Amino acid sequence: MTYAGKATIVIDQPSPDIIQVDVVDEGPGISAEDKPHVIEPFVRGQPARNMNKHVGFGLGLSIVNSLLEEHGGALKLLDGKSCGLIARVILPRAKDEALD
Repeated sequence: MTYAGKATIVIDQPSPDIIQVDVVDEGPGISAEDKPHVIEPFVRGQPARNMNKHVGFGLGLSIVNSLLEEHGGALKLLDGKSCGLIARVILPRAKDEALD
């Protein structure tokens, strides 16, 4: 986590059919106008920064989003309470085939 500082993982089950995982960081966050774009391939959250060994190519969030969508889930990028970002992963719970 080059820019995010410390991160905390929070796992919740807001309903019997959904699992929610929040990755909460203490970084600079992402502006409201940039949030829809940073999940697109090759879009970096901090485009003004130089490419070096500490930054990626802007594929991480787009890969996560694609995988979640393929499994009926979603990725939401929310503002942290005081600063930073909350990357919320929402997934449907797997059904227990043994119980059906």
